[in-house]
Amino acid sequence: MPLQRPHPPPTSTQKPCRIRCCTVGGCLSAHGLAVKNQFETAVTDAGMDAQITVSSVGCLGLCSQGPLVQIDPSGDLYTNVTPGQVPQILSTLPIPSSSPKPFGQAPPTPSLSPSPPLPTPLYSILPFFTRQHRIVLENCGRIDPEQIDDYLAARGYDALHQCLRELPPAEVVEVITRSGLRGRGGAGYPTGLKWATVAKNAAGSEGRRV
Repeated sequence: MPLQRPHPPPTSTQKPCRIRCCTVGGCLSAHGLAVKNQFETAVTDAGMDAQITVSSVGCLGLCSQGPLVQIDPSGDLYTNVTPGQVPQILSTLPIPSSSPKPFGQAPPTPSLSPSPPLPTPLYSILPFFTRQHRIVLENCGRIDPEQIDDYLAARGYDALHQCLRELPPAEVVEVITRSGLRGRGGAGYPTGLKWATVAKNAAGSEGRRV
């Protein structure tokens, strides 16, 4: 079967609002999964599944303030979120007010400490984020690692397709060389130089090297 360029899911299938819940290391240890589960329950109970998506995502960056929850499309970031705060956060979302059911108050979770006041959305003003320019981690905290459509929507596999089907091997090596990419084994060896050396020594031989 010929390799085809992957296509992202159509935007028509995307819901107006998305709640991104960090469910990795730091936030998990602070009961982040309980927060995500409470969002899912509250959204379903209110009959808003058609308008709101609740997603697990990778690290949202501010690990010391977890559990973290970020809202799309506003970009508002909530810190130290507890299950008890879920109804308050949902009540602020930019969705039609004619919800079939109100977002009820979440019951207290005995294993968690009492809920602090509702955090203020911080993402757009917090220096920790405003001073960053993410490159490799550009999509960190945006992709649900269990949903391939999230990766495709972020142009996942595009570079792989380009390397395998659109560029000659020598040009692939040249692109990597120009990028300045280096290994992470400690020596920081230039990847382009490594690939060029392997390609030169492999000339005329069969097989692939990964």
